Amino acid sequence: MNGPVDWPDAIQSIHDRIRATPRCGEKEFADAVYDFESGLLMLDKWPDDLPGEVARLIEAPELRQTEGAWRLMNVVMTEWPKINARGQEKLTRALGRVFDRFEDWMVPFTISELVGERIATLEGIALLEGFKSSSSAKVRSCVAHGLGDIGRKTDNGSVRMRACKSLSSMQSDRDSSVKAEVEQALKKAGAAL
Repeated sequence: MNGPVDWPDAIQSIHDRIRATPRCGEKEFADAVYDFESGLLMLDKWPDDLPGEVARLIEAPELRQTEGAWRLMNVVMTEWPKINARGQEKLTRALGRVFDRFEDWMVPFTISELVGERIATLEGIALLEGFKSSSSAKVRSCVAHGLGDIGRKTDNGSVRMRACKSLSSMQSDRDSSVKAEVEQALKKAGAAL
């Protein structure tokens, strides 16, 4: 695409593509997200109404079946420092509502990375803890991954201890892949102690 991209048009383009076909192809979606991200490069900070628009997009039921939906979550993670506190709260709530609802396992993984890297707080831990008992082993593994990132990333000792305690409570998970992720996450978080 030539020239700067207007973010409302780029958001609408993403909405249009996921609504046009029941299962938007990954290339079409990736192109729309790229156009959106290109428009964001021009901004030093997000406009106040943009996080709400992105939150609505994240919560759109059509997005849950879209291949490559994780790309949008990755843009949010990359752009996080440019979003004001109120916008971050809106996006955090939206991410918490959709964490385990996507067909693509990369979405909860990318959200867990975002939470671990950008929301390394008690609020981030609470978001992830809400999915510790998910029926999906992939989701539980992503929870462990995010908790490990919080434990490693935070400078707050009580937050680190809470992340480690939460991880320890997952050591008896019934799935071996979750247990392995928990052990790796504990090592990652414990190394930061």
